[in-house]
Amino acid sequence: MIMLRKLLRHKSKGIDDSRSDIKNLLRYGAPLYVSILLTGFIPLYRNIILAFFVEDIDIGNYRAAINFITLLTMFSIPITTALLPAFSKLNFTNDSKLGRFFELANKYTSIVVIPLTLVMIIFSKEIVELIYGPTYTLAPIFLAMYCLVYLLTGFGYLTLMSFYNGIEKTKLTLQMNLISFLIFTVLSPVFTSMYKVQGLIAAFIMANIASTLYGAYIAKEKFKAEFGLRTIMKIYIASFISAIPPIAILHLICLPILLRLITGLSLYLVIYITVTPILHIITKAETKSITSIVQKVPLMKIVINPLLKYQQKILKTK
Repeated sequence: MIMLRKLLRHKSKGIDDSRSDIKNLLRYGAPLYVSILLTGFIPLYRNIILAFFVEDIDIGNYRAAINFITLLTMFSIPITTALLPAFSKLNFTNDSKLGRFFELANKYTSIVVIPLTLVMIIFSKEIVELIYGPTYTLAPIFLAMYCLVYLLTGFGYLTLMSFYNGIEKTKLTLQMNLISFLIFTVLSPVFTSMYKVQGLIAAFIMANIASTLYGAYIAKEKFKAEFGLRTIMKIYIASFISAIPPIAILHLICLPILLRLITGLSLYLVIYITVTPILHIITKAETKSITSIVQKVPLMKIVINPLLKYQQKILKTK
């Protein structure tokens, strides 16, 4: 309303110009508003389904698991928020430039989110037990299952909606949300009645798979967006390779929970930052660019600079 009043009071513009601005605002904002309504209804609907088909103890374990998803959203939300203005500055009539930028955005998002997702899956039991104790026995399973949806990041799970919103194609954002909403509302009662909480999570994952694949197809066919599947596959490979030694530690060595978690996370990080330059996932030019950006943020400089220098040494030897 404030924006509408300002437009109507702007004396330098005629009535026709103001109406045009209002139409543009509504054309852009209305699909996003409906999308928010749909996504906002999901938690309420999910609670109703759980109340009908699931026992209280399982619901408690599910809610405990969901609390840890915040750790992933702490990384994913800033990324998607930053991508929106970045995409909005591009000229979406320039297919090659738009496609290349989308590829890079999707690549860098995947480099961060995919390994974090696997870490959450691998150490789900340790993470839950460290915070809540051993009583929440089902929460690690629910947490590991729920995290699977973030493995769709390589196919645009976290970048597609920012991409469409940035190039003013909010109707496609609405279509993606509508697909996810319809599939979840139909499948969740059926799956939950059969498989309890696991069924609910499975319905959620299937709904997001369908909406992400639809969005990816439209982005590639209509806007020539590139996903760099070869590089994305390398990120998945590097993430899974890095998981092997920590898994071995969890099963072969008996350590206290905190020490097991610290050892496993450290080992995963070392292997991952070693494998990424070896597989040419990250290049010399990219490490230099990231280094120049990191210098501006003191905290990031302290943490990330040593990792980048280590990767640069590996790239030099290759």
